[in-house]
Amino acid sequence: MKSYQEEAAAWDKFCPNALSSDTGTSGRCWGAHCMAWRWVRTNINNPDDPTGDLIPSDDTYGFCGMAGVPKE
Repeated sequence: MKSYQEEAAAWDKFCPNALSSDTGTSGRCWGAHCMAWRWVRTNINNPDDPTGDLIPSDDTYGFCGMAGVPKE
């Protein structure tokens, strides 16, 4: 199970803080537009290095900081 999610997947999640706003989001997560959203840097194996060094990936994942840090 993936602990972190792409921002677009979070938009379908319920958020109690979004209910109290006047934005018309119907209680859905705002993702990066929310102050509680936290980005996660992910790494992949470097294909040019056989020693297994990691390099930053281009994937962007995050999580709701109000829900706490997800556990792997």
